[in-house]
Amino acid sequence: MISINWNKENRNDDIELYLVDPVNDSRSRLKAFLKGWTRYLNNNAPAEISSISWEGLGVVYASSLGQIEENLKIGIYRVLLSQYLATNQMNHWSDEKRKEALELMEDL
Repeated sequence: MISINWNKENRNDDIELYLVDPVNDSRSRLKAFLKGWTRYLNNNAPAEISSISWEGLGVVYASSLGQIEENLKIGIYRVLLSQYLATNQMNHWSDEKRKEALELMEDL
């Protein structure tokens, strides 16, 4: 399994990146997470993740779970996103923006 150093948070805190279409916009953080998952499955990922990013988290979860259904990957991302939105790093977001970001993920 890939290890991760949780001391260096590098996930983007730009509000706009979490309010784009999660499926169709290339800037989507969901797309970054799924890209990392694919990188691991294609044997194209590092042995250790030195900072926390959405792509890196995709690599870490893929190293544990391997190939699983897409809807399960999206569910894992939803949980990680909700946890991230509750961190101190995201204090600059309004409750309304947090809710909006989570609602975009509900229909997937």
